[in-house]
Amino acid sequence: MIRRAHLTGRGGALAILWFGVALLGCGNPEPGTGAEPPAPSVHRGPVLLVTFSGLRADALGPATPSLQSFAESATWRGTAIAASTRSGPSLATLATGLQPWSHGVLHYDRAGLGSEYRTLAEAFRALGFTTGGYSGGRWFRSKFGLAQGFETFAATGRARRAAGHLESLERGPTFLWIDLDAPRSPYVHRPWLEQKLDRPLPPDLPERLTTADLQDYRFDSPAAGERLSALYRLNAAYADTLFERLISALDRSGLGEETLVVATSLYGDELGEEGRAGHGQSLARGAIEVPLWIRFPQGWNRPLAVPENQPVAAARLWATLVEAAGGEVPPAIAPSLFRPAPAGALSELYRTETGENLFSWVEDDRQLVRRVSFPPDAFATTPAFIGSGPVAETSRVWLPAGRVETISDGRPEETPEAAHMAARWRELEAAGATPEQLRRERFAGRNSRFSDGIVSPSPGRGFWVHSSAVRASGS
Repeated sequence: MIRRAHLTGRGGALAILWFGVALLGCGNPEPGTGAEPPAPSVHRGPVLLVTFSGLRADALGPATPSLQSFAESATWRGTAIAASTRSGPSLATLATGLQPWSHGVLHYDRAGLGSEYRTLAEAFRALGFTTGGYSGGRWFRSKFGLAQGFETFAATGRARRAAGHLESLERGPTFLWIDLDAPRSPYVHRPWLEQKLDRPLPPDLPERLTTADLQDYRFDSPAAGERLSALYRLNAAYADTLFERLISALDRSGLGEETLVVATSLYGDELGEEGRAGHGQSLARGAIEVPLWIRFPQGWNRPLAVPENQPVAAARLWATLVEAAGGEVPPAIAPSLFRPAPAGALSELYRTETGENLFSWVEDDRQLVRRVSFPPDAFATTPAFIGSGPVAETSRVWLPAGRVETISDGRPEETPEAAHMAARWRELEAAGATPEQLRRERFAGRNSRFSDGIVSPSPGRGFWVHSSAVRASGS
């Protein structure tokens, strides 16, 4: 169902358009051979998606040998840009292939995914797969709409039940999503994991740091940063232990080489890069850059179209998995990694503790951040966060050399990198057409948004989600 998205900010409107791309041809047979090229692979065996929370793109090291080994065995290993630094929006993006502004899971007061959206599990069921889900965190719950499509759905815990499921796996189309709520906070000092670290722990290491502790964490000395880093590495070692339990169980099933396995994280964690710790407070690179490892089954012959050194939007994973299983992807969904697409990835964060909505656009080593600030009473007066007072904006771009360049409207950019990002942002905003009457379309028996992925500005009223080319993709 198409609805207006109440995302506010005078001049802070954002337009994101996933451009259409032509289907890749199969090519011509080699002259003189008369042989047809092999058909692209379609996977009808087990599919395993493992998600973490708080696993940074740079988390691999001595404390994570199982993750390191899997990454080395992956067909494609790169960096994904998380859709948000909060669990709910990021989970909903992986589940739908849509950005938060489109699926509507924005913040704690808007945490439920509507039943009109087709989830990844529902897409696999439509393709004849059995489906199972294991929830690691409080937001991956049926009450938030994220259990849609799973025939079995249970808590992950210490991953023993999920490991048993993998060990008893049988050949045939099966989709499993196992969510591991680690290494995110609370950071816990587990002495039995110290042997996995490559250096001694700093003195006075706290036994536990909660999410609230991290939000107030003070980097008042180098030792404070060392303690935080040590606790994070211990939590990463714990996540590695859970992952090893799953992969070992899959290997014992005898289907390890026949299974399409994907591992990624909902978001990363900040470790003091900008004086903050944890997640959900900003869209800093440490919090939005996460690993993405894809291991295709033995004999797979369809390569991905994206180089490993190019960061990709996490939203593209939905289409990648569905296409790998032989499914069709609706036009509103972010394109799969099998298809070339313009570089760049959007991240969104709504209702921060400082009263801001944040938007980030990452392209290669560059990042543009837009801040939209609201009056102090905005939380209390408008649940959908429609600001009604002065709006302050700040745009920043991180340059490859590590400098921070402030971009303000009307000021000539001083560097080629900043100029490029500012021009890109203006192109994105200009991509939105004039808001038109919202229309409801039917998608495979369910109401679903069929816009081209456009957000366009409506002066004084915030963002409008609208459809400029509504197209049916099902009955």
